[in-house]
Amino acid sequence: MKLNTIYSYFIIILFAPLIGKLIKKIIIYYKSYKDFQGNNQLYNLVHRLTPHEFEIWCSEYLSQLGFTNILLLPLGPDGGKDIICEKDSQKFYVECKRYSLNNSISTLQVEKLLGAMISNNINNGIIITTGTISDDVKSILNKINKPYNIKIISSVELDIPYTEYILKTN
Repeated sequence: MKLNTIYSYFIIILFAPLIGKLIKKIIIYYKSYKDFQGNNQLYNLVHRLTPHEFEIWCSEYLSQLGFTNILLLPLGPDGGKDIICEKDSQKFYVECKRYSLNNSISTLQVEKLLGAMISNNINNGIIITTGTISDDVKSILNKINKPYNIKIISSVELDIPYTEYILKTN
């Protein structure tokens, strides 16, 4: 056997596992890319975030909706609000809840937000959730007296193509 042939076999034996791993990684990345391409609803992308990352994302989302003076509150007990912001010279308290699609906002979360609004004399509140709105919550929202107003942005509003909503970076 020639020396070049022995070196060729040695190189093949040495690098075959590395080439196999490389091919496996390429296949995994390709599948992830296909999943992303086929499943690009904003809800599905946002739902992959951690709860705190979701709060950060919500502050960016509010910025895109025209809100200003956005203050993301630190982690820990928040008193029923995660973000404080303004729009049209009105102050808003915002609660962010990243849930699965089959979980819904509870009446307790609406009551906590409303309590924070009343105690600080804030008239407007928003709950942003990747979950849904239960009938109990809809009932409570209908019973809230003016001047207090709570809007819920649920998975239905977030179920838009990602290409229609892309966060613009500075």
